[in-house]
Amino acid sequence: MEKLNIKLIVGAILLLLLSLSCDKTKRASNQFIKKGRWVTNTLTAGTTEYTKLPKWQVYECGNTNDYCEAKWEHPNGSHTNFFWRYFNIGGDFQFYVDTSETDTTTMAYAQCKNFMGHYKVKDRKSKSCHFESDEVVGYPGKVVTIKIEAE
Repeated sequence: MEKLNIKLIVGAILLLLLSLSCDKTKRASNQFIKKGRWVTNTLTAGTTEYTKLPKWQVYECGNTNDYCEAKWEHPNGSHTNFFWRYFNIGGDFQFYVDTSETDTTTMAYAQCKNFMGHYKVKDRKSKSCHFESDEVVGYPGKVVTIKIEAE
């Protein structure tokens, strides 16, 4: 009888933690979608600071547990699609370029591909996000920082 009570308590705690983690991830995703358009303020890889800063257009997404679609817009006018998601209680952010993109020669595609990867969310407010990673495709081992603001 005592083992059954312990199992029920542990199960209830696990369900509560799982529901809280889903809520925070969903909240982060919905906040990201709601703003729709984001402007990059900071884009660095190691000690290199980039000046050709992209904009992101984030589209409505039915299931924020899956990857959602967005558009990466380079200042030269080119653009490419990418997929993103928040996970780990909203503490992680990941994105990757759309590999089915037909024109892989654009600056937008190259920039998005180089910066795609798994990021830690360093700060997230209603109108700004700060991501950092050393797991980025184009800059392995370098700390990459992306800071964006709602337009």
